[in-house]
Amino acid sequence: TGLGAARYVLTGDSPRTAEVAIAVADEWQGQGLGGAMLAQLIRHAREAGVEVLTAMALAENRGSIALLRSQGFALAHRDGATADYRLELR
Repeated sequence: TGLGAARYVLTGDSPRTAEVAIAVADEWQGQGLGGAMLAQLIRHAREAGVEVLTAMALAENRGSIALLRSQGFALAHRDGATADYRLELR
C-alpha cells in the first residue's frame, strides 16, 4: 500500500512550466510526508530546468493551501471553489 504520490507534468503554457499534484493517504496526513514530497519535487523540477510550478487547490482545503504556502507558492488566481498557486523557480 502506498503512502502518497507526487508528480509534476509539463503544461502547454510553456515548455518550462509544470503543474504539481500531491496525494497523501488519509492516515498519513499532517505528519510531514506531503511537505517532504513537495520539497523533493521542487528540487527535481529545478534541476530539470522547470522555471514555474503551478498547483490547484480547493479554496476550502486549508491543509493543501498551507502545504503549498510552506514551500513558497503564492496565490495566483481564485475562482469560486478553486484557487491557483504559482511558484517561480528562477
